[in-house]
Amino acid sequence: MTLVRKADCAGFTLFELILSLSLIAILMGFFFSRMLYYQEVVEEASMRQTVNMINTSMNLKLADWITKGEQGKFQQLERRNPVDWLAAKPVNYVGELYDPQTGEAPEGSWYYDLKDGSLVYLVKRSAHFRGDGHKWIRFHVDLNYNAKNYRGFVGARLVPISPYSWFGH
Repeated sequence: MTLVRKADCAGFTLFELILSLSLIAILMGFFFSRMLYYQEVVEEASMRQTVNMINTSMNLKLADWITKGEQGKFQQLERRNPVDWLAAKPVNYVGELYDPQTGEAPEGSWYYDLKDGSLVYLVKRSAHFRGDGHKWIRFHVDLNYNAKNYRGFVGARLVPISPYSWFGH
């Protein structure tokens, strides 16, 4: 019969417990910082996808007008809210606002500014965003012409009013 000593049955020592908790805390901190980074990457990709959807819908509308011989309607794109051309508005679109104050629209959302006719995206996660001092990107519709008539027409696109950089793009 063997006798079991008390030291053989002991669980974690205080040192092992502190070491284990420290390691878990370090790993959680690393994963949390990575999670925030990837959330910002996804936000930027979502914003770019919305811009691309609006660009596509505007150009489809222009193609429709060209095939119907309604080139006189081209200027409507510059005067109307570009979100109106989408089949479904983005879920984070809050509507048309007139020169909203800070906090009136939530971060991570779109709105159309009736004051200057621009489409605005409010950046939520901005650790890698560089703009004109604001956490937003303002867009306007740019109609691209090569000549004075629709035959020289290239298309329409949303372009940023002020330069910005997000992850160096």
